[in-house]
Amino acid sequence: MKKIILILSAIMALTFVSCSNNENYDDMPQKVQNFLSQYYPNSEVSAFSSTMTTYTLTVKNGPTIVFNSDSNWTQINGNGMPLPKELLFNDFPPVLYNYLQETENTGNVFTVIRDSKEYIVELLDYTLYYNIATAEITGNNVKP
Repeated sequence: MKKIILILSAIMALTFVSCSNNENYDDMPQKVQNFLSQYYPNSEVSAFSSTMTTYTLTVKNGPTIVFNSDSNWTQINGNGMPLPKELLFNDFPPVLYNYLQETENTGNVFTVIRDSKEYIVELLDYTLYYNIATAEITGNNVKP
């Protein structure tokens, strides 16, 4: 699974087109702009690119975020920084968020990937997998 994450990260890096914040902010869909304003206020976009199916942006000294064609995030890489706790609370399923809170890991989420089937959450020392259909959390350090 880590190989998949590395491959996705490499593909994202190859698709970036440099831009300034003022120049391309208006080119982003409104939903992407709202996400950026809510979770990364007063941040500067250092790169933004789009294809027919995705939008990818990098916040200066912050995360790289991939959105699908509906402007919903599918991948957030904190680039070494933890993701905002407010984002986890608002956008994670309650079972997953509660698990992170109970294990005192809300400040240790560095990367998340989601699709229609699962969330893959990269913590400081391990990876969690959350199955959307079953609400089951698995991973190396998950205790039943």
